[in-house]
Amino acid sequence: MNKTSRTLGTYAAIFAMAAIPRPLLASTPEMLSSRTAWIVHYADDSCRLGREFGAEGEKIMVMLDQFAPGDVYHITLAGKGTERLGKTGSDADMGFGPELALQKQVGLMRGTNTAGEPVVVLGPLDLLNRDSEGAHPPATAAEVAKIRELRIRRKSEDLTFRLGTMTSALAGMRTCTADLVKLWGLDPVQQQNLASLPAPLTSPSKWLKSSDYPKRCARTSRPSSASG
Repeated sequence: MNKTSRTLGTYAAIFAMAAIPRPLLASTPEMLSSRTAWIVHYADDSCRLGREFGAEGEKIMVMLDQFAPGDVYHITLAGKGTERLGKTGSDADMGFGPELALQKQVGLMRGTNTAGEPVVVLGPLDLLNRDSEGAHPPATAAEVAKIRELRIRRKSEDLTFRLGTMTSALAGMRTCTADLVKLWGLDPVQQQNLASLPAPLTSPSKWLKSSDYPKRCARTSRPSSASG
């Protein structure tokens, strides 16, 4: 093969690569390593597990929130690195892993925090990627020991956070949520093993109507409250 043929072959390969859709090229997720240790934050009405990931200038704080005992977490990402997930769209495929199938089309919302950083709110997400609306048996110690990653896939972006061993961190969260419900006068063991979750008897969309708001306040654009 002469020099001209080799050159034409190189250009053909480049054009072929350019024709491949980006999602297919991004089949390997970007791996983000941790920058800090896990920290458990005790609030009056919730528990939060947080850790920072990514390179300097592209840092992402991963926060896992719980409001009661169980395996369901509300996930928030904060930091400049979240911009790579795009500025439009309302869902993503995500899940804990690496051995579990991802949950499809998990809800996604965007905003900013008090520091002006971009924020992405995801979830709720079950620890074993099960249906977050149903009641499930608690994850076993063996199942928790296998969780080492959190993966988020959206269009051409595919991010995997290297969580590391989660056994101790999640044990801290269980202690926090147990203390939380004790303050409410509830039994944490009972709450952890509910056979079914509370469900409204009527549609929440019918709980309040526009006519329930005080007309005088509505006319003058004043805040008010309504009770049933």
